[in-house]
This record gives sequence, C-alpha cells and structure tokens, in this order.
Amino acid sequence: MSQRNLVAILGVAVVILLGTTIYFATINNASQPVAPVPKVVQQPTPTPAAQQPTQQTTSVDTSKVYSSQKYGFGFQYPKELTITSGYSNENRVIISDEDGGHWIYEVKIENNSDKLTLEKIIAKEVASKNKIVNDIIIDGVPAKRYSISNYGDYGNAGVILIVGNNILTIYGDDSDITNKADFETLFSTFKFTK
Repeated sequence: MSQRNLVAILGVAVVILLGTTIYFATINNASQPVAPVPKVVQQPTPTPAAQQPTQQTTSVDTSKVYSSQKYGFGFQYPKELTITSGYSNENRVIISDEDGGHWIYEVKIENNSDKLTLEKIIAKEVASKNKIVNDIIIDGVPAKRYSISNYGDYGNAGVILIVGNNILTIYGDDSDITNKADFETLFSTFKFTK
C-alpha cells in the first residue's frame, strides 16, 4: 500500500472518530434530564397555641399548619387533607383526605424509656429486607428516613428521630410523585420550638 493511500485512510478514520465522538456527546447531553428549579417560599414558623394541638390555615395557599405545644413542634401538610378528630390525640396525629378516613400520614410520639438509638429504632421499626435508609436532618435534629419497596399499602416510608426523651415517627407514602412530594413537604417543614 502506498504512503498516500495510508495517509488518506488515516485521515478518514480520524474524521469518523471525531464525528462519532461529537455525535455521542451531543446525544448524551440532550438525554440528561433537566432538573426543575425549586420554588422557594418563605414559610411562617408555627407557633404553639393553647394546651391542645391546633390546626390552622397558613398564608401559604398550599398547606395547613399543625402545632403541638406539649411536644414543641409544628409542621405543614397539604390543604386538601384534614387531621382526623376521632383518631388523633396529643401523642398521635392522623392526617387523611376526610375526617375519619384512612390515614395518609401519621405523626406518632412515644417515650424512649429504653434510650434506644436511631439505629436500633429503625431496625425494630422496619424489619423488611427491601428497605432503603438514609440519614437526614430535620430542623437541626438527626433523623433516619426509610422507604420500603414493594409495599402493598400506605406507609411505605417513614422518618424517625429522637427528640428529648421521645421517639417521633412520621409515617407516609412515597410510592408516586405526588405522595412523595407531599410527604417530603410534611417532614421538611418540621420546626421545633422547645
């Protein structure tokens, strides 16, 4: 083969290689999902009212605020939901789509008399092998967030934290985009006042 043919073949190979690289780089960048820009809304800090927990509508048109003076916390939840009066008390808050309906979210407070660590609580609470557990922070307090795959009912997700001498557990559902967003709003808006 002559030197001239060899140079021509190498030139064509370089052009093909360069073109292929540019093509795949363009395709790869075009297929990357564009993350939506989160809307930041200044949320009012819930203030505890009388002795009993209260429910009020906030100035934010997408949520209501629950607060507990006894335990010193508050959080927001979707405005189309309600706290069920028949099942909720100062140690348990049931949030549903109607009063007395099936729970969608539950916030439970129980005494940590055995002084369990978060790791021991999560092991006791979630025996499923199909779980994902992540460390998170809620209003400065370390917490564990878990999700169970292939769960057949509400409550495939939860957040557990230790506040003072109590275990605070937030049960929810992250099986679809709407439920996951509402659940994350609920636990991400937790504020502690004590």
